Amino acid sequence: MKKIISLIFFLAFLLTFFIKTYSQDIEALKYDWKDEIKITDVKADTSIQSVILKTKRIQQFVYENNSLVEYVTFHKKIKVLNKSSINKCNKIYIPQNNILKLILIKARVINSDGTVTKLKEDDIKEGVFDDSDVKYKYFALEGIEIGSEVEYLYKIKKEPAYNGYSVVVQDNNIKYNYEFDVIAPPNLIYKFKSYNGLKEFTEDTTVNEEINKWSLKCDTVDAVTEEIFSNYDNDVMRFMYKLDRNLYGKSDIISYGPISNSLYNRIYTLDKKETKIINKLLKEIPIFDNDTEKTVRSIENFIKKNFVFYDYSNKELSLLNSIYLNKAFNKFGAIKLFTNLYKEAGIKHEFVLTNDRYDLNFDKDFDTYLYLEDYLIYFPELDMLLSVANTESRLGFIPYRYIYNYGLFIKEVSVGDFYTGVSKVKFIPANDYQKSGHKTTINVTVDDDFYKSLLEIEQEFTGYYAYYTQTAYDFVKDEEKEEEMSKEFVNISGLDDEISEYKVINKGGVNFGVKPLIVTGKIETDKLIEVAGKKFIFKVGMLIGRQLELYNEKERELDFEFNYAHFLDRTLILNFPKDYKINNLESLKINEQFVLDGDTVFGFVSDYKLINNNSVEVIINEWYKGIRYDKKYFEDYKRVINAAANFNKTSLFLVKEE
Repeated sequence: MKKIISLIFFLAFLLTFFIKTYSQDIEALKYDWKDEIKITDVKADTSIQSVILKTKRIQQFVYENNSLVEYVTFHKKIKVLNKSSINKCNKIYIPQNNILKLILIKARVINSDGTVTKLKEDDIKEGVFDDSDVKYKYFALEGIEIGSEVEYLYKIKKEPAYNGYSVVVQDNNIKYNYEFDVIAPPNLIYKFKSYNGLKEFTEDTTVNEEINKWSLKCDTVDAVTEEIFSNYDNDVMRFMYKLDRNLYGKSDIISYGPISNSLYNRIYTLDKKETKIINKLLKEIPIFDNDTEKTVRSIENFIKKNFVFYDYSNKELSLLNSIYLNKAFNKFGAIKLFTNLYKEAGIKHEFVLTNDRYDLNFDKDFDTYLYLEDYLIYFPELDMLLSVANTESRLGFIPYRYIYNYGLFIKEVSVGDFYTGVSKVKFIPANDYQKSGHKTTINVTVDDDFYKSLLEIEQEFTGYYAYYTQTAYDFVKDEEKEEEMSKEFVNISGLDDEISEYKVINKGGVNFGVKPLIVTGKIETDKLIEVAGKKFIFKVGMLIGRQLELYNEKERELDFEFNYAHFLDRTLILNFPKDYKINNLESLKINEQFVLDGDTVFGFVSDYKLINNNSVEVIINEWYKGIRYDKKYFEDYKRVINAAANFNKTSLFLVKEE
């Protein structure tokens, strides 16, 4: 969030404005673990890696030299239950980003026989996370056994996070004695919100007048295992909090109004050189005066084909002069380039800030800058969104991680000659399921001796099914790699036989969202037929490829959520040698559907019709219309998804007619 938070440096001023001087007692530094050594008797399923016996976190905000700093104390005690837990607990990491001072680290291993192994100072090492400049401290613990208790505590002084906090409380370990304290000077008021059944924070009114204190205490937090199709980190118990008021300065400190206006000014205020660059670029891009959608797509395709995105906060990547010269931008550079091109081209638009719904659901009722992670552009006339930083994305198909979520929409308004940005939180809906599809047509001809089958295959991909493939052709310059990629699209059934006469239609980002990506080819294979006495077995189910199976799932704990709504249509035309009869045509008929509120929200339906005595056409329709469903409907979803898996196992039995 460096790219957004850098815009709100004024918060530091808001926090100290008209502040009094307080003699502050730093409670976070006083906290310590008990020296008494006592093994905890825990009765738990040993398949669980560990039990968290104690979690204590104190975050205390303190004024020092007219600036706000944050002291953090973290204490954790873990009961090791199996070998996997030993491997997980023997190395502890402490991130060092925004750390001003490491005050204390200590750790110990308490074994069941009462022996204690303490961490030595020279055991503490330093490292850097891969592909980043974020440093961390880490230490390895020795002597851990099954039944050991691992305990560690650290204290740090750091820069405060002004954009808000999100904390996940629940995970796949059962937790006892979970405590989280937030302590602040008396003029600073924090706001809290709990999710998914977690208790709310309470204000401690027993403390002295020199501090404000809020606490969360849970005797037990049950374990929840991550499940397929779950939005796990959002659906387990968690909470958020933020700085809300300065009693001697300002209320609604973390709110969208000021940042919307600040971002608007930074994005649209151009100097003469920048304006010249925008006009120069527009002369290189085809503009369609009477067709808004064509113009929007033309600008998007040109920029995404000729400029490169880098996810860095480098200043040069956000300046139009450097962007034009180096043909490269970061997130802020991308939104500045795109919006000004559209503005100069006369296309009405709004820019949007949102985030990955799998990282954190955007809560429309709790303002925090944590949500302002990525940029989109909304075109009211088209009612469509565009992602500026994703090369594979195109108008109407933003990354699916941003759909079915909220976003901060900022539009230009004018009062006389004064222009500014006004924001509103709005929902970003999912695309209609009919816009993201995979259609397969396979014409199969079995030779007279039932040895081989010739497959003539046509694959058609639209919407999110074409997301990572259609635009990829713009950047694959090697003919061998393009051939390899295309053949993979033909061979969706997973047969490893040689593909011939393949062809790709509608390649490239210019067609994504406009025309389907179509790939055709031929395969000759001997893998679809088996002999069983006088019968020939034709493995028709293999033609739809391997399917997900959900036969032995335990009772569902979490709601389930799909990446995007979609459909799959398959047409299989089967041509067998003359004088052979199919004994079990009825096995091709499957009908599993689920109706919710009068709408068939997902289903798998297969049927057939005879073309002539030795040819049959199989029609298969599968669809999933929505994004998120209550866990009570998971059994209904399983019925549908397992119907596809069952069809994949279907075989036809053919015998020669007498």
